[in-house]
Amino acid sequence: MAQDANSNTYYDLSYEKAEQIATITLDNPEKLNAMTARMLESFSRAIEEVRRDDDVRVLVLTGRGRGFCTGADTELLIALAMGSPYPAPSKNRADVTACSRLAGSASK
Repeated sequence: MAQDANSNTYYDLSYEKAEQIATITLDNPEKLNAMTARMLESFSRAIEEVRRDDDVRVLVLTGRGRGFCTGADTELLIALAMGSPYPAPSKNRADVTACSRLAGSASK
């Protein structure tokens, strides 16, 4: 799926909301849902969407296929080890911060 940073489309994951339950499904089963840079960007945007939605009370993280998430895709790890701007290190810190903020706002 192509990703448009200004829309609610996501790359290698889906976001759904039913009642007060948001579900993010990692969708790269061929690689056991290994996190790529583009997937990480989509994940960050989905987490931010959940965080901004005051109606969401529960977030379910799941993965399509036989594995939830094997971790970072090796291409992502190699890029980080080589100091590549793909993905920018500051973006990764922003993703961690967004997840931390979401976890901290669980009492809303």
